[in-house]
Amino acid sequence: MYLHVDMDAFFAAIEERENRHLCGKPVVISGPLTPRSVVSTANYEARKYGIHSAMPTLRAKQICPHAIFLPPRLGFYHHITTQLNEIFLRYTPLVEFLSADEAFLDVGKTAHLFGGPLAVAHSIQQTIENELNLPASVGGAPVKYVAKIASDWDKPKGLVLVKQEDLLDFLSPLPLKKIWGVGPKTVLRLKRLGLNTVLDIRQRSLTFLTKHLGQLGNHLWNMAHGIDGRSVADPNEFSRERKQISAERTFEKSLTSTQAVTSIIRQLAERLTYRLRKKSATIRQVTLKLRFNDFRTITRNKTLKEPTDHCQVIDLVAQQLLQSYFSKKPFQPVRLIGLGVQDLSSDRLRQMSLFGEHDFAKQSKVEKTKESIRNLYGPTSISSGYIKGPKAGMS
Repeated sequence: MYLHVDMDAFFAAIEERENRHLCGKPVVISGPLTPRSVVSTANYEARKYGIHSAMPTLRAKQICPHAIFLPPRLGFYHHITTQLNEIFLRYTPLVEFLSADEAFLDVGKTAHLFGGPLAVAHSIQQTIENELNLPASVGGAPVKYVAKIASDWDKPKGLVLVKQEDLLDFLSPLPLKKIWGVGPKTVLRLKRLGLNTVLDIRQRSLTFLTKHLGQLGNHLWNMAHGIDGRSVADPNEFSRERKQISAERTFEKSLTSTQAVTSIIRQLAERLTYRLRKKSATIRQVTLKLRFNDFRTITRNKTLKEPTDHCQVIDLVAQQLLQSYFSKKPFQPVRLIGLGVQDLSSDRLRQMSLFGEHDFAKQSKVEKTKESIRNLYGPTSISSGYIKGPKAGMS
């Protein structure tokens, strides 16, 4: 049994907990009111006005002028995420965080210790509320993606478990937008084929689906039949030597501007750099992954002439990959962004192709300062702004 625990309006809920006068008012966590800023989290009061994550902050202010806009306190939020992880580990060693506010838990071998799947799900939800004073929704199912659907079924503070014998009945009436990987454009494409619900997919043959939809057809057939071979990653695997690390984010509403995409890329670069520094490692290759509304996924990579562990180098290379792709075609809404670094090495060679000797010394001091702040307050406690400069050395 897989559980998906999804915190309800996580960042906003934390601010409401810390400042009770915010309760009952529309609260938005975002960057400053500038054209490049986007909404990080909106509480349920703000969502009534149509505000959602990744929406431009100026647009959110326009549709709800009386909303309370607060800057994110990422270091503090990370501390709460650490507390969440400590709670999850009381119930199972198999915990996989998708982001700061949601995680999969494999309780297949431990649920009986707490009275069964429903009892363990309820216990986790109550423990979070009792110890952290925060709301969470929990979904459970025999497959991961259905557990994620279930956690969103009755928000906020929802608790929905789908048994194996009820799996297909639960899926049948769902609109196809509920299936992992199906965005608005794909929904329109499927409607033209007469496909509107999960049951419609299941009633068509795999041959029909792959003929009209290619790889997407195979994916939809598996999802409609409750087949999801993914498991919760064993955290112990991450202690082994790895030649690559990556991070990605999937969005409930696709990003509709290059500014929003570049902002997320910078955040991912910060996250990867923090992990590189923890490993005392450098990298030689950067890979950018984009998934669009039609489920089409592209990857682009560049190899550096020299190894690096600098965030601004990784960010700049990724931004160049993004610019190179969209320079040949119009921008398309992005539903997933992934950033990976490869060819890890423990040899901490200096990266000289982007910064000169004098600039390198200053940049190294900046990176060390940021690293100290992240070690103290968490990996997301400080972020770099985007720089424009010469191209990073690539081969």
